[in-house]
Amino acid sequence: MHNIIDYLEGIKKNIYFMFVREEITFNDIDNLYNSNIENLLNKQESYKDKVLLSIYINPYLLCNDYLVRIDGFNIDIISKLLIKRYNDEIYEYNTRLMNGDITYIEYCNNIMMLNKLYFTSTMMGSRISKINEDKIIKKVK
Repeated sequence: MHNIIDYLEGIKKNIYFMFVREEITFNDIDNLYNSNIENLLNKQESYKDKVLLSIYINPYLLCNDYLVRIDGFNIDIISKLLIKRYNDEIYEYNTRLMNGDITYIEYCNNIMMLNKLYFTSTMMGSRISKINEDKIIKKVK
C-alpha cells in the first residue's frame, strides 16, 4: 500500500509541475468536464494527452495540495470535474448494485474507497466536499 501512495504522490507532483510550466492549464481541466472517455482515448498524441486522460479517469489526482500554490488557482474548475466524475462513479456503482452485479458489502467498500480517494484523503478534497455537499450523490442505503 505504501508504494501506491508514493506512486500517487509522484503523479500529483508531476501534474503540479506541468501546471507550473503551463503544459496543463485550468482550461484543459475545464475542457475535461465536457469530454468523454472515448474522445480522450482516441486523442492520445502527446504526453499531455496521456496525463489529461489519467486526470479524467482519476480526477482525485487534482485533489492535490500542491496545486493551491499556483497563480490563478481555480478550485471551482477542479470541483466541477471532481464532483461530475465522482457522481458518475457513484451512479455506476448504484446501477451495479441494483442489477445484482456486486454485493452490498462490495458496494459499501467501493463507495468508502471513492470517498477516501476523492474527498477525505486531502485538505483540498475535504474542502471541496464541504462546499459542494448538496451536489454530491449519496450512496444507496
